[in-house]
Amino acid sequence: MSKAKVLVVDDEEVIRTSIKNLLGDKYEVELAVSGLDAFEKIKEGRFDVVLLDIKMPGMSGLEALVDIKMATPTTAVIMVSALDMADTAWKAFQSGAVSYITKPFKRDDLIKAIETILEKKRSMDTTGRKADMITEIYSKGKIDNKLAKRIDIFSGLFQQKNYDLGQISVEELEEIVTGKMD
Repeated sequence: MSKAKVLVVDDEEVIRTSIKNLLGDKYEVELAVSGLDAFEKIKEGRFDVVLLDIKMPGMSGLEALVDIKMATPTTAVIMVSALDMADTAWKAFQSGAVSYITKPFKRDDLIKAIETILEKKRSMDTTGRKADMITEIYSKGKIDNKLAKRIDIFSGLFQQKNYDLGQISVEELEEIVTGKMD
């Protein structure tokens, strides 16, 4: 199984590098220096999780979050902030963030947050595949039921006319199928 892809978005190089060093052995980590840079990277490739700093020059993390979720709704975004502000966290969750972590954080807490998200995604993928299989089986069942009904109808028509398959002509079969019988 391939490593999950994590995009770390922070305007501070020391933070980006530290997070990459913390996660690099467990995940495939890419770095972005701004919200705009993150958006460009997300358009180029798929990421399982995005760690997105809230306070950045230019495009804020909250603004980037909205763009990211519009472009890739299934990408899980964890907001990261040095400030523990309830109203900012609330705005982040309303915009589609799945978690909110305050700096400084412990490696284990960050990994636990990422793993929880990845497990939910795997569970949703499995559930989606099961739903697709059930739909396919149900559809095949409906087709099989329709086919069985047609066979019953043809079989009844053959019996009604007292035909064996070997005794029926193409023209007569066409009449039976199209319903143009006497």
